[in-house]
Amino acid sequence: MEKLHWFFQRWNQGAFNYLHILPFHPFTSDDGFSVVTYREVDELYGTWEDIESLGAKHKLAFDLVINHGSVSSPWFRGFLENREPYNQWYISREPYYDYSAVVRPRTHPLLTPFTRKDRSTVYVWTTFSTDQVDYDFSNPQVLFEFIKILLEYIQRGARIIRLDAIAYLWKEDGSSCLHHPKTHGVVKLLCAIIDLLQLDVLLLTETNVPHRENISYFGEGDESHMVYNFALPPLVLHAAISHDTNPLQS
Repeated sequence: MEKLHWFFQRWNQGAFNYLHILPFHPFTSDDGFSVVTYREVDELYGTWEDIESLGAKHKLAFDLVINHGSVSSPWFRGFLENREPYNQWYISREPYYDYSAVVRPRTHPLLTPFTRKDRSTVYVWTTFSTDQVDYDFSNPQVLFEFIKILLEYIQRGARIIRLDAIAYLWKEDGSSCLHHPKTHGVVKLLCAIIDLLQLDVLLLTETNVPHRENISYFGEGDESHMVYNFALPPLVLHAAISHDTNPLQS
């Protein structure tokens, strides 16, 4: 973090208002997007104090990896050991579950088998990889936990919260499980909390989907403050290099 602070001070010189720090928690795969625990900073990157020091001088953006977490997390270990409350925090289905209607961003099977402490097998929903198990947001305890994490991020200096893979958040049998109305409801709730508390924070949804679907996360002005998909960074870079903003605006 010290080197990042030096680099930003030396080279930014006021060009950018925000500094986006990619996931900095202990992780097991996916370049940080398979989080083991949300309340610790990986020692490779520094400490919470380092991040708060950056936040004292720059507006920070954090990723909230909200759809899934690492299979090595204490939460998932609790699930496999059938310990409360974690035994209800993840989504499982029978091995013969028909998920043909589910929109898939990956080619691996949707369900991954895991062995419980009692040696039984449970098939868990894994949208992105076999190392990333999806949370069950139909359980209010899961939602409450992530609301607490979001507020803790803000206390630590976050001024933009990027909701990673938010489009896949809510699962319902027989649906595509993409852009579910209750997913939009969760985004609206998080936005309402930020607005109610009058926090200087922007909510950014990451939905790597076509433009019309992407902007649906603005809602009726009551949902995310900003929307994002993977086409934006290369378009910004192209505009900076070519001095042509037309592709970025179209």
